[in-house]
Amino acid sequence: MELNRKYNALVSELKELSNNRRNLLEHIKQIKEKRNKLNAEIKEAIVKIKMLRLEYKNLSLEIFNLKDELNSEYSKLRETRQLISEVKLKIKGSNVPLKELRRRISSLEWKLQTSPTDLRFEKKIASEVAKLEKEVKHQEEILELKNDLMELKASKEAIKIKIKTIKSRIEEINDKREAIKKAIVQLDEMVKSLRREAAGYHRELLQKINEVEELRVKEKAISEELKKLETEEKKKIEEEAKSFLMKNANIILDKLRKGERITAEDLKILAEAEDMGVI
Repeated sequence: MELNRKYNALVSELKELSNNRRNLLEHIKQIKEKRNKLNAEIKEAIVKIKMLRLEYKNLSLEIFNLKDELNSEYSKLRETRQLISEVKLKIKGSNVPLKELRRRISSLEWKLQTSPTDLRFEKKIASEVAKLEKEVKHQEEILELKNDLMELKASKEAIKIKIKTIKSRIEEINDKREAIKKAIVQLDEMVKSLRREAAGYHRELLQKINEVEELRVKEKAISEELKKLETEEKKKIEEEAKSFLMKNANIILDKLRKGERITAEDLKILAEAEDMGVI
């Protein structure tokens, strides 16, 4: 009776342990799914970070090239301003109209042709004409310089526009680069947070695996204890059966000694007792 109670208690405990282990295994499955999901999110975030860092690097290189171009344009602007100053200096004080100079030359040449012959007068007129022609040539050069000046001013404005465009582009890229930098920082923080969470699930997973292993050890111990009890119960039943058989066999043997008749069933009992070694 005591053996049965112990056996039933162990069976009940074994069932409870088995249920607990099944529940733990289900919990482990859920933890693994959560951990794997987090690891997938971490992997995806890391890929995004790498892409953003590459884009940031490319934008930085573009800014570097634009700054080089900007420096080159500033150098051109300084050179152009210097040339404008030099041209203005050359033009300064030369404001006699070409038309007026040519008219005066024509007038002197006409006077030379129509006036009475006088060597001194001719030399004087020729000298004045030569001076005026020299001035005409000078004014033509000035006119070319003025055209150059207009071109230089136009070039200066074009350079200033280009500088403004480059600055605007640099500012635009800088804004984009800062946005990328901010996104990288946010993703880095997210990855750290996800890793902490994943590490927590991993620790919990290891703990649950240990608990499952402990339950397996307990189940094994109880199973062995049950086998032991079953062996003891079987042995007890066999001993009781032997005792009962021996008792009956002795009664039959007493009958034989007394010369009493025995039945076929009695003979069967004696044969069985002999086989079992109880007589």
